[in-house]
Amino acid sequence: MTYGDEQANEFLNKNDITITLNKGGNKKPSNWKRCGHGYRVLVKGNGKWFDFDYFDSIYNKENGLTPSNYDILACLSSDINCSPTWSEFCGDFGYEMTLNNKKIFKGVRKQSRKVNKFFTEEQLEELYEIQ
Repeated sequence: MTYGDEQANEFLNKNDITITLNKGGNKKPSNWKRCGHGYRVLVKGNGKWFDFDYFDSIYNKENGLTPSNYDILACLSSDINCSPTWSEFCGDFGYEMTLNNKKIFKGVRKQSRKVNKFFTEEQLEELYEIQ
């Protein structure tokens, strides 16, 4: 178990949060050549819940591994802050301002709102510190 895994499990236990993985999720985006297995992830705690699609690493797929709590929380921590505008989002990530990329921006913004609504300010700070 890595240090990041230990931190993730401590965070979940301390805050009475559970993560459930259901293999399947949505199909991978058509422009992705390769990806790991897809999962529908359910996060519960604080008397609330939310779910989202998660695509694991190719490494895990090829080695028969499932995502760890650290993998899921690292993904969520990257969604804490979303650029406030489409143009800033494109600039931050080097995207061209196309309609397809606007869909990506809207998806990231939606996920960011879910994450910020679910976790308390203190939990968001802790989540951001998990390495």
